[in-house]
Amino acid sequence: MTKARTVLVTAGMIVTSTLTAAFCGGVAAVPAYAASSGSILFTSNQGGHKDIWIMHPDGTGKHRLTDDETADDFAAASPDGRRVVWTRGVFFGPESEIWVMNIDGSGKRQLTFNDASDGGVATWSPDGTKIAFKSSRDSANPDRPNNEIYIMNADGTDQHNITNHPAEEVLPDWSPDGKKIAFVSDRGGDFAIYTMATDGRNVRKLTEDSMYAANPRWSPDGKRILFADGSCHRPCKYDHNDLWVRNDDGKSPKQLTNSAVNELPGDWSRDMKYAVVNYYFSSRTEGQPISDLAIVDLTRGTVSKLTNTEEIREENPFWLH
Repeated sequence: MTKARTVLVTAGMIVTSTLTAAFCGGVAAVPAYAASSGSILFTSNQGGHKDIWIMHPDGTGKHRLTDDETADDFAAASPDGRRVVWTRGVFFGPESEIWVMNIDGSGKRQLTFNDASDGGVATWSPDGTKIAFKSSRDSANPDRPNNEIYIMNADGTDQHNITNHPAEEVLPDWSPDGKKIAFVSDRGGDFAIYTMATDGRNVRKLTEDSMYAANPRWSPDGKRILFADGSCHRPCKYDHNDLWVRNDDGKSPKQLTNSAVNELPGDWSRDMKYAVVNYYFSSRTEGQPISDLAIVDLTRGTVSKLTNTEEIREENPFWLH
């Protein structure tokens, strides 16, 4: 049974030699398994604004699922592959809300209704009955809102805060066994990855503050967590993050990449040999970094680019198996 995940994924137009230097295997064709395994949900502004798209894992067959001038982002499929949860509105901005739709783009329905920010990464429970997300609705100071992790039923009912902490708490990811949620918090000073029970109890810290870790993604077997290390530059920028993996108890850390670009984990392949990842490169002009999508072979370290555009931002993938 797969679980819903979301990630910040972005890459950019960069010369092949740079990627080859970053990974010993260089840029390769999309692996045979990855190219035939399921579909990938992602965000693209190809139509002039951010929308949710879907494509094959080899980068072909792109099809738009939403078409709205309001930004649509951070899509994650339900475990049965029939529904998609996503954010409509600017990430961390006021009045961003959680929506759901069918996998073909029909049946769009809004689940949250707040003046606060409810948008961002959302994650399904493994049985598909609940959704975890972040919200700033309970902030004590509206001028300095802080986000908490919430859970609601998949139909939008019974929305409740499970962290109840003054720190910033974002980027939830539900464990495959349904018992824990990984999330990112700065309750210890800098951002680190924590896990907790689904009622908010038994909070456990997995990464050191010095790592400035983000974007936790549980492996399909629930034994490891893929994440990004941003310790080279604080506050977190688009210039350098490496991919790491640790056991779900925080032990046995292993660095997977060591490059001069920014890498953020997206989602695991079912056999846990590959991952869809985000790459942020410095733009040739002032403004936002360039972003594309790629698949990384987690054993060999080779990169297979799925998109390669400078004018179009394509990011935040979810691997639907």
